[in-house]
Amino acid sequence: MSKKPISNRSFNLNVQGISAGDHIELKAGTYKEPLIIDGKMGTVTRPIFIEPDPGATPGSVVFSSELSTKAARLFANQVANRRQRAGYYPSFGHLGDQAMLVLRNCQHVVVHGLDFRNCWPGAIYLDNCQNIVIHNVRFHGGTIAIGANGIFTHDIIVQHCHWQQDPSGSKMWNRVPWGRIHGASDNSKNPGVDLKGDYRHWDGDFFRGWDVGGNIIIRNNTIRDAFNGIHFFNSIDNLAPGIDANTLTFNNGRRSTANVLIENNDFIRVRDNVFEPEDHAWNWVIRHNRLRDCYRPFSFEFERAGFLYIYGNTGSFDTPPSSDMSDEDKERFPQSEWRANESLFKPKGRQANEGSIYVAFNSWYFKKGKGVLPKFGLGKLVHVNNATQYKDPKRGRFFGQNGDKQNTGPSDIASELIAEQSRFTRRWDDYGIEMNGDVANDIHFPDNYRALGYRIGLAAKNASPNFSDPIGTTTTPPDFTSSETAILKASIEFNIDFPDGSVQTVPKELNVGATQSKGVYSTIDRLFEFLPVDDWLPVLPAPRIS
Repeated sequence: MSKKPISNRSFNLNVQGISAGDHIELKAGTYKEPLIIDGKMGTVTRPIFIEPDPGATPGSVVFSSELSTKAARLFANQVANRRQRAGYYPSFGHLGDQAMLVLRNCQHVVVHGLDFRNCWPGAIYLDNCQNIVIHNVRFHGGTIAIGANGIFTHDIIVQHCHWQQDPSGSKMWNRVPWGRIHGASDNSKNPGVDLKGDYRHWDGDFFRGWDVGGNIIIRNNTIRDAFNGIHFFNSIDNLAPGIDANTLTFNNGRRSTANVLIENNDFIRVRDNVFEPEDHAWNWVIRHNRLRDCYRPFSFEFERAGFLYIYGNTGSFDTPPSSDMSDEDKERFPQSEWRANESLFKPKGRQANEGSIYVAFNSWYFKKGKGVLPKFGLGKLVHVNNATQYKDPKRGRFFGQNGDKQNTGPSDIASELIAEQSRFTRRWDDYGIEMNGDVANDIHFPDNYRALGYRIGLAAKNASPNFSDPIGTTTTPPDFTSSETAILKASIEFNIDFPDGSVQTVPKELNVGATQSKGVYSTIDRLFEFLPVDDWLPVLPAPRIS
C-alpha cells in the first residue's frame, strides 16, 4: 500500500500511477477541476481509496465546479430550451457525465469523507465500473449527486451520504412550481421553457442510473429538498414488437436495472419522485425508508417489470407543495401544473409485468392529497397489510379523485380508460391486482369501494390506525406506532413469489402497517436471497454525525 498525497495544485498528474491498495489522500482545500480516474483496478483485499488527508478536518476537502448557482441555472435553462426546440424533452440531466469526480473502467474503489458543493451538472459519475463504494459523502446543490452508466456497471454501494439540493430548505417545495423545473410544452398545458424564470438546474436526482447492470445498494442516506431521489433509466431491455421475453435465452431479457436494494433512507421534501425505475425493472427491494412530504414517491410507469417488494416504509404527507407560489406563476401555469396534491403511487396504463409488485406492511399519513393509488393501473400489484390514516376521513381518496364515484357512461373498455385518468382502475382481473388486509379510515374504504367494483378482500377494515405522532417535529421523527386492535396482530397470511419460482409464506397475526415487534423484520429481510451481497465491503470510517 502506498499513499498518494494530492493538493488542489498537483491534482490529476499525481493519480496516474496508482494501483491496488493505494490511498489517494486529498489535502484540505477546494478542488475546482474534475478529478478523472480511468482504468484503475483495486481488489477485494486491496481496494483503492479516495479520501481526505488524515490531517484534514471533516468537510474541508471540497469539490466545486466553477459555475455559480446563478450561472448554472441560466445554463440549464438554455440547454433545456435548445432540447425542446430540437424536439426532445427539455431536461438537463443528460449532462450528468460532466462531473467533478469521474471513475471510468475502474474496480474496487472507495470514495469517502469528501464534500461536493455546487457541482453543476454532476458531482460523481461512474462509467463501466464495478465494486464501487461511495461512503459518508456530503453533496450540497448540483443537478445529479451520483450518476452511473453502462450495462457493465454493477455492484455499487452508496451509504451514509447526505444531499440537500435546495439550500434554502423551502424554495423548491413551497415557491417554485413543478413546471419551472421539469415541465414541457407538450406536457399537459405547461407553457414550456422560460429562459429567465425556470429552474432547470434542479431537474436531477440523488442517484441516476443509465442502463446499469444492477446489484446496487443504496442505504442509510439522507436526501432532502431535492427534485428526485433514485432514478433508473432502462432502454437495454426494450423488446421488438411480438417478442416474448420468456423465450429469450439471456436472463429472460432482464439485463439492466436488476437486483436493487434501497433501505433505511430518509427522504424529506422531494419535489417529484423518490423511487423511479423507468420502463423496466426487476428484483427491487424498497424497505424501511422514511418519507416526509414527498410529492409522489413511487413512480412506476412500467413497460415490463416484476418482483418488486415494498415493505416496512413510512410516509407523512403533511405540508403540500406550491403553497407560496408567486402571482405571476399562478397566472402562467394552470392549476394542474402546480403539482400540489400529493399521492403515493404514479402508475401508468396497462403493463405487461412479468412478476408481482408487493406493497405490504407500510404506514402512511395524509393531511390531504390524491391518496394511495390515484389513477391508471399497476399490473400484478399485491397490496396487503398496509395502514393508511387520513387527517380528514371524509376527504380520503384512496383510489383517486373520482375513485368514490359511480360510472355514468357505458361500461366498455374505451369509457373505462377515460375514467382511469382520474381514478385507479377497477379492471383488477385484467391487471392481476389483489388487495386485502389493509386498514384505512377513508370513509369509503372498503365497503363503498367494493360496491363500485373494487374487489378488495374481506379482511380489509375501515378504521383509523391512530398513529402516535405521524407528523413529528423538526427535531423528532414521526412515530407510527399504534395501539388499535385493527392494527395489533391483525395482519393476514400471504404468499410471496420470488424470481426463481420459489414461494414463501408470511404468517398471519403480525401488525398491520410498518411498525412490528422485535425480530419480525429480521426474519422477513432474510427471504430475499437474490439481493446483492456486501461481503466485499472494506472496513470504513464511521460516518459523520452532522
